[in-house]
Amino acid sequence: MSTEQKTNTEITPEAIMDETLSKHHGCMWVLAEVEACLDQPDKEGMWVEELRDALPRLGVQMRRHFKEEEGGALYRKLPTTHPRLATRLEKLENEHALILERIDGAVERVTRLKNAQPYELRELNAHVQMLVAMIQRHEAAENELVIEAHWAEFGGGD
Repeated sequence: MSTEQKTNTEITPEAIMDETLSKHHGCMWVLAEVEACLDQPDKEGMWVEELRDALPRLGVQMRRHFKEEEGGALYRKLPTTHPRLATRLEKLENEHALILERIDGAVERVTRLKNAQPYELRELNAHVQMLVAMIQRHEAAENELVIEAHWAEFGGGD
């Protein structure tokens, strides 16, 4: 049962943490598909075809993920139960549009690429590597916030 389906009294930082980490795990699988395409520079452009397939899937997955997340407990409940996290959560939520814009840009770029020169392939590879790193940092920052909220609720740490 997702935190959105539970009553307000049942939504704990622990439940938010479990749900967030589980959903992020699913996103990381799709992101790993994109990243795997980039690890094959010796395939003489065949990786570009794989990337043409993988990037749109990433866009679909991240759109769905962000929509669920923005309506869910991470962005709706956590700021009220842990106000000191609100500013950081707002910054991360605002990052969603930028990430989706960058994914769309990468899809457009790889779609238009025909008979690419080696330098164009290197540029595409670098562009998508930066996109992957941006998404990984974003998801890690969200994970860090829910873990921080969990520790604040239940104590622990040094």
